Amino acid sequence: MVHFEKQTYGSESKGEGYEARQIEKLSESLGEVAEHLQENDGLPVNPVSCCVDMGDSSFEKKKTEDGEIGAHSKDRIQEDIEFAKREAERDGKRYELDISAEEFDGNLLDDKREQLEVATVLMFFEFLKKEFIVVRASPHDRHENGVGILIIHRDTGNVVCGITETEDKKGEGVEGLESNVVETNAGDRGVYIDYGFRLERKEGGKSRFAPAALSNVPVFYLPLSSDYVTRVRNAMTGSSDKAALSERDEFARILSLLLDEEIPDVEDGLRQQFGVVRGGTGISELNAVQGRVNTFRDALKGARDSLGLSDVSLGAEKREAA
Repeated sequence: MVHFEKQTYGSESKGEGYEARQIEKLSESLGEVAEHLQENDGLPVNPVSCCVDMGDSSFEKKKTEDGEIGAHSKDRIQEDIEFAKREAERDGKRYELDISAEEFDGNLLDDKREQLEVATVLMFFEFLKKEFIVVRASPHDRHENGVGILIIHRDTGNVVCGITETEDKKGEGVEGLESNVVETNAGDRGVYIDYGFRLERKEGGKSRFAPAALSNVPVFYLPLSSDYVTRVRNAMTGSSDKAALSERDEFARILSLLLDEEIPDVEDGLRQQFGVVRGGTGISELNAVQGRVNTFRDALKGARDSLGLSDVSLGAEKREAA
């Protein structure tokens, strides 16, 4: 899905414009993922940015014969859209749900952090699309709730987690950021997702993803360096066996970061919080967070086994190069 036919640019192949052409390829691939999510999963996503389309009418609350559907009032949605537009303008960017392919490519070229996020979405789609739906969060959830990526477990329909950061903050208070993530999951009982989804099962065995606001969603931090996105761009835009192996290696890094470091850190924080709360107020919310973490961890382990990546471990010395 995210591999492309190898193209030859002569002597300019790694000269002027080479990075821009790679970015264009990643952008095209993200558009293919958005199309897949729209057509196969019925999710309202922007066809260019692959962000959840919070302005889609399906998020608007309506009364039907089967009860109330949707997530928010029309006025609330409009307020959230205006907020997201102001935040985008403040960042000097085009609003993510009103952007052309050319403008999006320009944003990507200028923003390594956004490149990392897009690369992470593409890697999950390439290797784990049978287990998870991975989509970029709505502009509101990005700016208000600090979540860049939503990961949905296909079997249960649960939004099992969000990815809050994909940038390596080494030298910029990385320990503080990681402790904040643990505190968010344990102390705050996860985050709110205002524009998320839940699986709605119908009679006859049919099911669909319905827009919904969610609470107690765990978040994870992926400390990926700018070198990582360069390696991923090279791997994803190549067509050789070497490029395919490289892409596989890079995804193994993500799995190891999550399974060997980030998830255990969050689970430690949850265990400590359970000891504090015990049978008191907040136990149900902690159970909700823990349940989502368990589902995510077990599904990732199963995927790592099926991909033959179980022997890959990212120790501290290797993490420096991630």
